[in-house]
Amino acid sequence: MSLLLDSSVLIDVQRRYKPALAWLARQDQTALFVSSATAFELYAGADRPGAAEAVRQMLDAVSIVVVDAVIAEKGASIFRRYEASHGADEFDAIIAATALVARLPLVTRNVRHFPAVKNVRKPY
Repeated sequence: MSLLLDSSVLIDVQRRYKPALAWLARQDQTALFVSSATAFELYAGADRPGAAEAVRQMLDAVSIVVVDAVIAEKGASIFRRYEASHGADEFDAIIAATALVARLPLVTRNVRHFPAVKNVRKPY
């Protein structure tokens, strides 16, 4: 099985949130992916000493799906459709598009932000 992880899950892992760590431990046979938009979000929040290195180590453990023109176009369409009604921002739209184009289930704690993704899961 393969999964696309949203930043909400990875931030919980970074913060050592026990439910997130337990969920991640159960994914030992799962191929884990993140959007390059998620990588950006994690690095943007890495403002403490050593935080960027911790993000780098976490990202080394997953595969990164690079946002290309197809994902960008799909993301823009999703953003226009759901921004006002669901509070989805540009990053949410790109992550949703990544899940759809890559045909990966999306794992997030912010299910409401991803109405365009039918295969979205709340991990814990």
